[in-house]
Amino acid sequence: MNKNLQNFIEKYQLTEQGKFYYGSIQNYQVYIKYDAFAVPAFIGGICANIQNSKNEIQQYLQDHKKELKLVNFEVHDNYILFAVMVFTLKSGLENMEKALLQLTSYFKTLNILDELYCPICGNLMTSKVLTMEEGIPMLIDSSCQDIAIQKRQQRIEEFNARPNNYAKGTLGAIGGALIGCVAWILLGAFANLMSGYIAFLIAYLAGIFYDKVGGKNTKIKFLIVGIITLVGIALSILITYLFITAQTMNDLGIEGSTFSMLSQLIRYDAEVKQEFISNIIFGVVFGAIGIFLYYFQYKKSIHNDR
Repeated sequence: MNKNLQNFIEKYQLTEQGKFYYGSIQNYQVYIKYDAFAVPAFIGGICANIQNSKNEIQQYLQDHKKELKLVNFEVHDNYILFAVMVFTLKSGLENMEKALLQLTSYFKTLNILDELYCPICGNLMTSKVLTMEEGIPMLIDSSCQDIAIQKRQQRIEEFNARPNNYAKGTLGAIGGALIGCVAWILLGAFANLMSGYIAFLIAYLAGIFYDKVGGKNTKIKFLIVGIITLVGIALSILITYLFITAQTMNDLGIEGSTFSMLSQLIRYDAEVKQEFISNIIFGVVFGAIGIFLYYFQYKKSIHNDR
């Protein structure tokens, strides 16, 4: 385990539960999870009965998002969840600690019930039991265990009943992928930088925008996102090479078809051919990493009912 993470866990005496660590900070239930291969990589939150203060908390998080270096956040009846910026794990831990300390202090100003009270019913806990409510570790009163199970089943039924708009999802995925494609083309054509890493961004944005416009997180999504990502990678590389070829032809005073010239270079110039194929392979690899990362998150969401 990373030394900085170990020190953080020991400082706050957090308990391990799967990939999560949970415990108490300023007398409130808190949890964190760091997964370098997840998006987002570092999440945390506070568990408490906040049904009557959701609007205030939502507004506070929105107003202090930049200050707390939050990537995103969610506010639910029984907990808040947020992701912090992570450039290095050390900086991520500093951001997480600041957020947890500031938010638990804010909870106190709202007179939100602390860790002694059940996050679900709001009553003083007489017998605690650990539950993975919506995929996060939460201590609740044993009398609320059945309620938690019922809520989980209700969420599953609501998800299954929700219509899946493949057309909107596909259009959203195309829009997200185009952003990554434009970034790739601009870097290649104007900075002469062919970066296959951006293929990951194409896949990531395609998945994000698919969800944003109403597509459901199903296996069909990964087929759609995968196809759009591969097409986006191929078009980005081709357009970038066409731009570079056109610029070179213009500098040398060569007239003719840019596409024909590029085709001949790839066919007869071994160096250009090798570079072209390498960029395609590099792009496909990072695009596949982005797609598989989303697939693994999908499997986790099914396991955790999230």
